[in-house]
Amino acid sequence: MFGVGFPELLLISALALVVVGPDRLPAVLRTLGDWIGGAKRGLADIRRQFEDELNLAEIQQEMRESSVIKDIREANMSLSEVKPSADKSTDPGNWPGMPPDGPNG
Repeated sequence: MFGVGFPELLLISALALVVVGPDRLPAVLRTLGDWIGGAKRGLADIRRQFEDELNLAEIQQEMRESSVIKDIREANMSLSEVKPSADKSTDPGNWPGMPPDGPNG
């Protein structure tokens, strides 16, 4: 991790002990840990949101290219071209195979 070995960590710890002092060193390390943890959480959230957006964009692109969507659009367009007929035989109440309305049919 960043090429820092045990001797480097020992040197950094000794310098921190001298600069900050033994009284405040635990509080400083705790604060530093909080900052690093917050930065990691923030970067993880940004990464997750970025991946979600990429995934959403891929799904939307697949849907646009899908033949099923094209078929649905074509069917919708053909349905909008159908006009109701004035013929009583196409009336939903008079469809073939449906029982007649009332006692006289």
